[in-house]
Amino acid sequence: MSGFPHSLLSLLLGEYRDNPHFFPRISADETYLSSFPRSGNTWLRCLLTSLYHGTEAKPELVKATIPDVYKILYPGSKNRRKPSIRPLVIKTHGPVTEIPAKVVYLVRDGRDAMLSFYYFRRRKQYGKRELTPKEFFFHEKIWPCAWHDHVMGWLDWLETLPPERYLLMRYEELLAEPLEQLCAIAEFVGFPTDTEALERAIALNTRDNLKTIAAKAGRSELYYVGEDRKAWQEVLGDEDLARYEALAGPALKRLGYPLMSDSASSTPVTNE
Repeated sequence: MSGFPHSLLSLLLGEYRDNPHFFPRISADETYLSSFPRSGNTWLRCLLTSLYHGTEAKPELVKATIPDVYKILYPGSKNRRKPSIRPLVIKTHGPVTEIPAKVVYLVRDGRDAMLSFYYFRRRKQYGKRELTPKEFFFHEKIWPCAWHDHVMGWLDWLETLPPERYLLMRYEELLAEPLEQLCAIAEFVGFPTDTEALERAIALNTRDNLKTIAAKAGRSELYYVGEDRKAWQEVLGDEDLARYEALAGPALKRLGYPLMSDSASSTPVTNE
């Protein structure tokens, strides 16, 4: 179809047909749940699934309720059609794209997200030569893009939209105040918001419950809960941390995450 005008191709195949992170056609009544990988996206999908159905968030139910765009558009997928469930909330990790849909943008401290993503990739054994955790923080070809580029791109665009078009949510706030934050997300996307349903969804998706579900389903089905691992403070030395925060510092500060390199440099030096 190379000879077809762009406008005709968009009409036939969809305006976003060449973007692997979104469905070819996007409407204003849909919501995209966007985040950098390992930022709490899966837990939020489980919470919303339990809220919608009032039941345990088993993998197949999660996939049907809050579909993963990559699983559907994957070349080997048997059914590449957009789900008909309404309201439609779709998971993506795509870099910023100006879309007509509403957006829930879920963010997490980039130092935590990057390290969690490293361990996730190692479990999945992506790549012929696995990087060390330190190397991963500075790797130039992170999918879908560097954490700070992902964050800055989305924030820049979202801030140009009216407030009813987007919701910015921090993973740490969702973890600390799940009832309040889940209620805000549910109201935004059009899911139930009564207190009993919200509390049930949260109770069904505790870390222990999700580990049990994941164990029954098999790890290949859906990674609900990350494994216990070292914190980034144990992985990055002072020099590495300063180097990473030189790259991601503006994004971290913009989201209110403190820079450890700043606090370290401001600590008075003594002879003791």
